[in-house]
Amino acid sequence: MTDEADYHDEIRLVQEDAKRLWEALQAETFPDHPAVQDLRKRVEQQVKHLRRAAGEPITLGVVGEYSVGKSLLLGTLLGCPDLLPVESRATTGNVTALYLRAGTPGEPTRIDGSAEISYLTEQELSACVRDIIQVLLLRYEELPGRDGSEMRDYDPVTEGWDRFVTWARKLWDGDRHIPKISKVVMELLEIRRAHKSAEDLLGTSVSIGEKTVRQALDLGTDRELPEEFPELPVRPGVDRDQVRSDLSALRATFPLIRRVAYRVLVDPRVWSLERLTGGNEVVLLDFPGLSATRSSQRDAFLSRSELRSVHTIVTVFSMRRPGTDIPHEFYSMLAQYGRDETELRRSILAVGNIFDAVHLPSGITESLTFEQLIAGSHDLTSFMGNAGDLVGRQERRMTLVSAVRGIDVYGMPVDGITGEEKERLTEAVPESRKSAEGWEPIAGLVEPGHWKDVLTEFVKDGGVRALRRLIEDHAAEHGLVNKVEGVRRERAILERMLPQLERSLGDNRPPSERQAGYEVVKSLFDDFRAACQPVSRAARELRDPTVILLADGRPLLDWIRDQALVAVSEWSQWQAIMQRAENGFIRKSHPPEMDEEGEGMGGWWDDDDDDDGDLFVGSHAEETTDAFYEPFADSYIVAVRESRRMISESIASWVSRHDPSLEPLRYRLQDPELREHLEQGTARLRTVDRSSRVRMRRLEAMADLEIFVGLDPDRPEPELLTRAAPDRIPDDAEIAAAFPLYRGSAMPWHSQAPEHADAEFARHQLYVLRLRRQLAFGLADAVTRRAIADLESVHKRLQRMLETAFREILPNQSQVRRMFFDDQDFDMGELEGEDSGEGGPLRSLLDEWRKRDAA
Repeated sequence: MTDEADYHDEIRLVQEDAKRLWEALQAETFPDHPAVQDLRKRVEQQVKHLRRAAGEPITLGVVGEYSVGKSLLLGTLLGCPDLLPVESRATTGNVTALYLRAGTPGEPTRIDGSAEISYLTEQELSACVRDIIQVLLLRYEELPGRDGSEMRDYDPVTEGWDRFVTWARKLWDGDRHIPKISKVVMELLEIRRAHKSAEDLLGTSVSIGEKTVRQALDLGTDRELPEEFPELPVRPGVDRDQVRSDLSALRATFPLIRRVAYRVLVDPRVWSLERLTGGNEVVLLDFPGLSATRSSQRDAFLSRSELRSVHTIVTVFSMRRPGTDIPHEFYSMLAQYGRDETELRRSILAVGNIFDAVHLPSGITESLTFEQLIAGSHDLTSFMGNAGDLVGRQERRMTLVSAVRGIDVYGMPVDGITGEEKERLTEAVPESRKSAEGWEPIAGLVEPGHWKDVLTEFVKDGGVRALRRLIEDHAAEHGLVNKVEGVRRERAILERMLPQLERSLGDNRPPSERQAGYEVVKSLFDDFRAACQPVSRAARELRDPTVILLADGRPLLDWIRDQALVAVSEWSQWQAIMQRAENGFIRKSHPPEMDEEGEGMGGWWDDDDDDDGDLFVGSHAEETTDAFYEPFADSYIVAVRESRRMISESIASWVSRHDPSLEPLRYRLQDPELREHLEQGTARLRTVDRSSRVRMRRLEAMADLEIFVGLDPDRPEPELLTRAAPDRIPDDAEIAAAFPLYRGSAMPWHSQAPEHADAEFARHQLYVLRLRRQLAFGLADAVTRRAIADLESVHKRLQRMLETAFREILPNQSQVRRMFFDDQDFDMGELEGEDSGEGGPLRSLLDEWRKRDAA
């Protein structure tokens, strides 16, 4: 097996290759053609992604809904609770990177020097704005009689904002009262103002004092939407010097900021970081909460972008509301970049924060399993189901913490926390102490194992020290492996792009005397490239499952999730349970009658010593989580089949949107004169270029997307889908991994479920609704993961098909000449941009790599 040294050697080689490739791209002369220049920019952006993936330390992203206590927990881990802004509202909409270094023993944890602000590149901003416009169009066109077609395929960043402003005025006049419309319009207008104010800052970085950054980038409270269309004033010419010295200038650039980075010197007495140095060095990323409103769409884009290079996400749940599906949204984002199921599962840690808010169980005097302990707690059950689903039931990647308890035990200073937050923290300390005192005897009764250790560590210091160990262990075991996998993914993307860029180097050649056939055929292939390049770019739509639409405009993933939610709501089990309700509470079942030897006469209580994980089995299985397994499995299989059917519809919808742009090519290919020239030239080319595979029928297929992707009304699925992701019924292992409950655990209304202080509440009908929601989300997440994996396979295959088509079907300029001329008929060296035998910087480097790979 590859050892750690090999991994480091591989990363160093990638860093050197990326550096040399960047230098070659800057030294190369490219044709002045929009499509070529666009491709060059995309390749340069991909080189940046690769250099970042190889050069960054192991990256842990801390994610969750806003106000779950992420920032306070991060600060507490580092020994400085007020290191980052701590508010119950959303404070910043940026990704904050903390680069950790061991400080001087005896000196408290602190930020070292200035903050480094990195701005979006033009391409990143362009992608962000296009994504937000897509969201706006989806919401707008849900309204009766609305048509936003004029905004499709429009990029305000490169084409100018005037067209958007004109359209937005009409929206504001007609739909300002609809928040889902007006808030997105407002967010785009804020981005427009920042872009027009500080366009020169795109793609740059600037160092600014930490206090200035904290003041300038506070989102503030949500503002009321104005009655009149907001004429947001532009502040043109904002530059690096101004943002360093002027608070308002920095604030004006907020929507353009990609990341804010700090160097943090950590008190070694708090956390030595000895295991997080060298190859295991870690950077912590604090992600914005997705449910904030001021910049929610931009925040989601930034999160998706940054998760591309994150190696592990620490999903933070608030134990006050552990049923949130926000962590699952981050999981979906993480799944978009080609990670397989194994890598995804080893890339997630789950943390239940504010554990001291969980009600204490009562009446427990004997030892018990953790499953029995949580049976009567809806919050613990919800967390175990939600978090367990994320980590694939790997309990050692789950833990429970309380930052307040850690702050109290270690006496950490909180001078930087003021106002209402300071009052809340002060009030929370006594409650945290009381909670720890109550959990201490319970921890002693829980059977030995992971959860006994977790509860014991919570009692000691709120689980803070245990969470540090969890991060260290995970970085040591999986951090480097995950990083190498990420580097390989980024390199593979780049390697797919480079041949296309290499082939474009000779595309800008001046005309000379040509025969009629050469002119006709050259024009055809030039137009083919011009028409197919947008289709190739449009194929990227299938890379992001969150923007894929069905034929009626509905988002695909929303439809898949909705169908899964409906399926669970229709299970007969819910009616059976609700029929047992009295005054809103589910009656507990009666204990089994015992025979003279003390054995259960009903046979439903498994009292043997088998360690099979089933606590409650037999004729009363409806009293345990097993009652839901069979309907879950049936619904999962049906939902997977339905999701594939809708993926087929999405592919057909994509074809219907983009196929019309190729219609002129299909018409030209029917021209008898052109076909004659093309057939003669193709036959002649084969005599001098044995590698050529140009065929008329393949050109015709390329000009007809229905043929290209294998759409056939007589087949249930397009060939593109069946070849990329062959259909298969989910097996037992997959269904078991997707099931969000612990098998064989007692429900709160089981006669053997222990009584807790909140046990009666756990038997309330509301608990049943929460249980139904948990199962529904579990099914929806599982089906969504399958759909995302299928779509990723479809996207990769389509990209390979397009790349093959450009390489093998469309001849390059040199090949087109050879269709009609012998080499002696023209001087290749006299043609501008033509390769005269001595490759340019890019070709020379790629030739060198090909020889290296061959060796």
